[in-house]
Amino acid sequence: MKLIDNINKYVKIYENSFIKFVKELIAINSENPPGNEKGVAERVIQEVKMLDLPKPKLVYMKPERPNLIINIDGESSDKKLLYSGHMDTKPVGDITKWQTNPFTAVIKNGRLYGLGACDMKG
Repeated sequence: MKLIDNINKYVKIYENSFIKFVKELIAINSENPPGNEKGVAERVIQEVKMLDLPKPKLVYMKPERPNLIINIDGESSDKKLLYSGHMDTKPVGDITKWQTNPFTAVIKNGRLYGLGACDMKG
């Protein structure tokens, strides 16, 4: 079985869990400015614990703007992968221009909508 087939099989098995997690992330306001990702970081830490991954290290430049660092040992000591992302979103802007509540994830026509859904929260 090819790697992509294994990945697709895994995604299909856990699809509902993935969607639930993304919906929960979208519900957490992390607009920047002003910038406050503590809620998102806390939810990601819960997920990391549930998945039995190594405990994340929290690094703070400001108390309300944590960074998460998770080191996962691989099979090779000579190759490294760094995945860098962000937990904030752009501001909502004019709420009247939204067709749905930006903090309530909605699936329409097979697409997930909500603030951050097409960015790192998704």
